Amino acid sequence: MDKTTEKTAVAAVAIMLILAIVFPTMLSDPLQFAIAAAVSVAIALSVQKPVRKKIRHVVFDVGGVLLKGDYFTQQLSEMPGTKDVIKQLKKKGYKVDVLSNNNAIATDAITKHFKYNDLFDKTISSSDVGAQKPHPDSFNKMLAMINAGADEIVFVDDTPGNVEAAKKLGIKAVEFKSAAQLREELKRMGVDVD
Repeated sequence: MDKTTEKTAVAAVAIMLILAIVFPTMLSDPLQFAIAAAVSVAIALSVQKPVRKKIRHVVFDVGGVLLKGDYFTQQLSEMPGTKDVIKQLKKKGYKVDVLSNNNAIATDAITKHFKYNDLFDKTISSSDVGAQKPHPDSFNKMLAMINAGADEIVFVDDTPGNVEAAKKLGIKAVEFKSAAQLREELKRMGVDVD
């Protein structure tokens, strides 16, 4: 039994006890007892607040989010404003990670060249997890590597299929268009980026 179910059951029993004290005749009438039990459960469920975990991690793709250009010709440049968003997230205490379909060597070289390596808590490549996005294994193994639940991260990628795959696993995800749009989406999700 999870914590929410346990709390609901305890609240329902407490409400039943109160009803039994106030209306002792309900104990002898099965119909009254059943109605009181149903009402108790309904009341207990209505007062339970859903448990929402706080966002602790923002996980970025590299190509199209951090950088733009051609990997093969190495004509790459930074996406305007993304590094500023990452710096703000770090300042606010968020963990910032990378999940890239690049291999580990390429991802490390790129993050070092553009001086991102000090900004990331974990840099995870498809070769590290044995699967490429949008495969569910890439996300599930990434979650294990950063020690976070799906409800504790926001995933940022410019590829719609990767964003949809993350959402199917319960991960909040943003389809990246610009740093300004990312900032607004993160705020809407409760991430403090100001």
